Amino acid sequence: MKRFITIFYGLIVVLVLNVWASADQEPLVQLVEEFCISCHGYQEAKGDLCLEELGDAFFSDPARLETIIELLSDNQMPPRDSKQPNDALRNAALVFLKSKLPEIPDRGKLKRLTREEFTNSINDLFHTRFDLSSLLPPDPPGEDFNKCGETQFMSPHQIQSYLDTARFVADRLILDDRPVQRAWEFGIEQFRGTGRGDFQTGTAHVLTTHYPWRSVLYFMEDAEANRIFRIPEFGRYWIQADVTVHHSRKAETISVSTGDPRYPTSFNKIARVVLPPDGQSIFLDLTLDAETYISFTYESAATWNIGNNHSQYQGRQVRFTNVRIVGPITETWPTAAAQLIFQGDKFRSLDSENVRSFTEHLIGLLFNHALPEADVDALAQLAAQRLDSSGSSSAAARTLLTALLCSPHFIYKQDAEETNDVAFAYRLAYFLWNSRPDAILLKSAQAGELRIEERLTEQIDRLLADPRSARFCEDFTRQWLATDKIDDIGPDDRIHDQQRVTFMKIRELAKEPCAFFQEILQNDLSMLNFIDSDFAMVNDETAEYYGFGDVQGRAFKRVVIPDDSERGGLIGQAGLLKLTSSKHSTSPILRGTWILKRIYGRQLKPPPNLVFEEPDIRGAETVKEVIELHKNTEACNRCHIHIDPLGLALEHYDEMGLWRDEYQHVETRSLENEGSSILRHAAPIDSTATLPDGRSISSLTDVKSILMEDREIVLKAILSKLASYALCREIGNQDDGLINEIYDRIAKDDFSLRAAIHALVEHDSFRRS
Repeated sequence: MKRFITIFYGLIVVLVLNVWASADQEPLVQLVEEFCISCHGYQEAKGDLCLEELGDAFFSDPARLETIIELLSDNQMPPRDSKQPNDALRNAALVFLKSKLPEIPDRGKLKRLTREEFTNSINDLFHTRFDLSSLLPPDPPGEDFNKCGETQFMSPHQIQSYLDTARFVADRLILDDRPVQRAWEFGIEQFRGTGRGDFQTGTAHVLTTHYPWRSVLYFMEDAEANRIFRIPEFGRYWIQADVTVHHSRKAETISVSTGDPRYPTSFNKIARVVLPPDGQSIFLDLTLDAETYISFTYESAATWNIGNNHSQYQGRQVRFTNVRIVGPITETWPTAAAQLIFQGDKFRSLDSENVRSFTEHLIGLLFNHALPEADVDALAQLAAQRLDSSGSSSAAARTLLTALLCSPHFIYKQDAEETNDVAFAYRLAYFLWNSRPDAILLKSAQAGELRIEERLTEQIDRLLADPRSARFCEDFTRQWLATDKIDDIGPDDRIHDQQRVTFMKIRELAKEPCAFFQEILQNDLSMLNFIDSDFAMVNDETAEYYGFGDVQGRAFKRVVIPDDSERGGLIGQAGLLKLTSSKHSTSPILRGTWILKRIYGRQLKPPPNLVFEEPDIRGAETVKEVIELHKNTEACNRCHIHIDPLGLALEHYDEMGLWRDEYQHVETRSLENEGSSILRHAAPIDSTATLPDGRSISSLTDVKSILMEDREIVLKAILSKLASYALCREIGNQDDGLINEIYDRIAKDDFSLRAAIHALVEHDSFRRS
């Protein structure tokens, strides 16, 4: 009887499956019958997934289809200890499943300017240097990038922030009177610091450490009244300081910060300047707001704490003898921004006759499309009312400019029809400049030249050659690789040499991935260099860190990697190895997860209804032993089998990305020696690991070799990141056609990064995004 029920059940399954089977569905039917139905049928539906009723209702759930596609693509299903389909059957089933995904509309959700795009747009248009980061809230990162419309909500707080920011900008662009320029000079009598890591010699104020609460220079406007100097009004200021380097043969970095110097937690670094070993002074040209404090810190200091022995200190230091501040600077009057806003003197004096024309002028200046007449009338009426109530043309202009800058027509990127070449020009500029297009690009768009392949190619190359393309490189690499988190945590001074591992070096290491990306882009190099390269981008600080010889200056330069070094590519960069570690130890799990997500483009998801079981790790002495115990737990092993090997193979690189042969353990001494610790050598490192497909790895070189073998997967993952950034939306399985087209095209150009950007911009998906 039991055998009869089993046979009957099997026949029912075949009949049900055949109901929805057709020629293109046949591979999926075969795969389900042979490999899936035993765990995902009526009798047992693991993970709440039943594959027996696969009609239209089943295929109408995109999230479920995405999960199935991901599990099949990653060879997570069927389970590895079960019978496996051959690659041809698996791939054919995937093709059918992907065909069932809904098409992504050409124009999706509204896409708002990010905080950076908003700031750049205003600064580029009005020739200003506003820093609006403290006025606008940060953008949510989304799955990949903060440009994606899916995550760009608009809360009441954000609406108020845009209004406040627009008012801030308008008040400072449109001034009633020319500011009166003044000068202030400060010497040793006005200099102040903390008295810990800074001290005075009688002729100079000396900074020795990089911690602002130990070593800082600020100055008093009135020493007797104990009044610290603050910038009196908004404007552009020139700051010159007489400062010299002592006991150092290398360039040193001085930082300028705002915020109350008595409370360093309020500091906001606004500028850095490099002082050569034989330098005598530094000069800064800054835009500062009213009531701003100014202070200097010694950012590249190698010493963390000199104690109270100031008179005997002979280490690296910088000495200030004089500081001079001049401003507000107005080299031309009216300012360039005012001349643009008022169209020279045409609208300098507003009245009832020209206020509408002035409104139309500002709309044309700020927006990439015309507004309905009713909207123009309402805005003109707003300006006229303010003109009547104040009797001031400037006040009316400020009110109108405020309204326009916080308008959805300015804040949101307009999704336009394919025929709108101006909207395409804006899309291109926001991709490669993170800002609005310039006059040359707009003129080309208005002439219809961006529809001509040769002209479009010229414009892409021109935008990439412009210094503003550095914004794209910085923003893309920051979000793709999470480089902004590299310097979140400093080194553990109980483990690392303070002279070699400094905060300054860590900050420079954080810039290396962007410099590497720029080198590949600007020199038309292959994207395979992201996997492995025979060169690195270093400056004086990072070259010393790596031991790559003598490199002068803070600018990054291309150097050949020595034959005895494993460095090269992204994974060999110390900053990215540090990023995936904690302060005190490495984490193979973080490193493996980072490689899967950022390089392979895979986001592992825990199984549904997961009940986590904490494994018993008693007796485990090394990281590898702890991880192996995790893998004995079925719930953990599903993801860790993919994650752990990639991270374990990199264990010879410590939490600062430096080579080591064995683990080190910091041991705190007894209570009578409280505060002190000793460093002990622990177990030797075992970095051997095996990937799920059986390939063995044990080093950084091995990991790069595996990535090179998987280069099609890796390069398509990078192309997906670029496409997500450019199209301002998440990239899914529905976009396989787009990614495959670009991949096939750039394969003819040795997978050039520059060629990839050209191919992406020239694709129909970009014009219609």
